[in-house]
Amino acid sequence: MKRLALKKSHLISLLIFIVTYIWSKFIFDFYTAGDQIAYNWFFNESLNKNLAEVYAWQKYTLSASEPGFSMLIYLTNSFFSKSTLMSFSNALLSVLFYQFIKDRKYAWLILIFFLLNYYTSVIFFAAERLKFAVIALLIIYKVKKLYWRELALFIPSLFHFQYLLILPIIYGRTYLLNPNFSRTTIRLPLLVIGIFAALFFLFLFGDVLLTKLQFYSGKANFGSIAKSLILGGILMTVSSQKRFDLFVALYFCTLVLLLGGERVIFMEVIYILLIVKFKDIYRFSIFSILSIYFALKTFDFYDLVFNCSQGFLSLVDPCF
Repeated sequence: MKRLALKKSHLISLLIFIVTYIWSKFIFDFYTAGDQIAYNWFFNESLNKNLAEVYAWQKYTLSASEPGFSMLIYLTNSFFSKSTLMSFSNALLSVLFYQFIKDRKYAWLILIFFLLNYYTSVIFFAAERLKFAVIALLIIYKVKKLYWRELALFIPSLFHFQYLLILPIIYGRTYLLNPNFSRTTIRLPLLVIGIFAALFFLFLFGDVLLTKLQFYSGKANFGSIAKSLILGGILMTVSSQKRFDLFVALYFCTLVLLLGGERVIFMEVIYILLIVKFKDIYRFSIFSILSIYFALKTFDFYDLVFNCSQGFLSLVDPCF
């Protein structure tokens, strides 16, 4: 029976990979404007450059300093077109997400909610650096040894610095779900390594992080605060660790007040998708309402892609 379940899981993963890849290749033929102008320019002009030149070119074209993304493009752009690489990455992300939630009750429903989610579509076709941060995180969670997993949890930040905002939540949930984790033999070395890694990271990228913080600060509005409060309520409904996730909900609300809405709401939705478990019809119903709302936003996103060649309306070029 175990071998049969394993084969079924592999077949489902293969189907998810193929469908997501074909869909992504189809969409990338239409998604050519907006943020994709800069990303296509960066990708195409980084050919035949060395790693240092690719990194400098990334900072110039994308105003982004994350070294992981430029290294990835440097290693792959000679072998794949951009649409092929990103479609493959979308397919990998979908499979990794399925593998992450496949043992939960109604896993297929959670997967559908993931694929028909507005913010997933944004990760697939717009937020390319953040996509690889999420991929790296899900790969790290496949590591069996908790010690090595904890050491590696900072790696996704090399693809997108925004990930650093949710790193305390990830570490907190890891400790919460592993109460027997040794305080003396593992936590102390991790703490020492973490402190030195954080200091080194701040030394290299502290000015970039400060600039980003100043840029996004003060952009909160009533709508974003209301969204965060609603998502916080939904998070508390579907959570199996209510005390911890109350802190998480308050943490996201604080980030919205400090940094504005959309980027923080993005992370909160992804967090809910990663932790949701259906234990009763009440939780299922609440989560379904959220999922229907984001599915409708997804249709709007693709409508814009087909009609305007991008997924977002611009004040400068609203298209319609």
